[in-house]
Amino acid sequence: MSDDSNTKDRILAAARQEFYQKGLAGARMAAIGEAAGVNKAMLHYYFRTKQDLFEEVFISAFGQVIAPIPGILMGEGGLMDRISRLSAYYHDTLTQTPELPVFVMNALQAEGGGLLKRVLERAQIPLPQMLPVLMEKIRAELSEGPYREMDPREVFLNVVSMSVFPFMLKPFLMTLFSMEEADFRAFIDQRRETVPAFLRQALELPADHS
Repeated sequence: MSDDSNTKDRILAAARQEFYQKGLAGARMAAIGEAAGVNKAMLHYYFRTKQDLFEEVFISAFGQVIAPIPGILMGEGGLMDRISRLSAYYHDTLTQTPELPVFVMNALQAEGGGLLKRVLERAQIPLPQMLPVLMEKIRAELSEGPYREMDPREVFLNVVSMSVFPFMLKPFLMTLFSMEEADFRAFIDQRRETVPAFLRQALELPADHS
């Protein structure tokens, strides 16, 4: 790895920590530069403004949350197999980076639709173009059975929300259920199996259905 790439990577790693914890408004470029071990001039050489650096961090975070969806749900295997893979992807990714969904949601709420539009264009994430195709694929599979009649958007939102929201609600859940960190981790690990099982039970018709 070149010194140039290494410096940029250090800046981005420091920026992730700063933006994840404080958001765009609370983050300080000076703190990012100090954590990355670069001076102000070097920091602005790579990223002209705090907004530029924030959007670079957001693109990476948003990509981790959104970009895999079309590939997984349009991929190989039956509907329930693909749902299980997407749920497992979120579990494994967010276990490693639990701050990710909160950062993405807070950024979208603070910055509005303009940020999302810029990010989709810059990152070349084709989700808006793929969603109608994906919804139609799920609709067709549901109609071919053996599944209950359901709006494919409900299926999509159930998979994502059940897989992601517990990470966003971690402080609330730990307080509500008197959990320690190890308890929460065990609970989340358990959901890697129970979420797909719950969705399967919700979607599949009983064997004796006529």
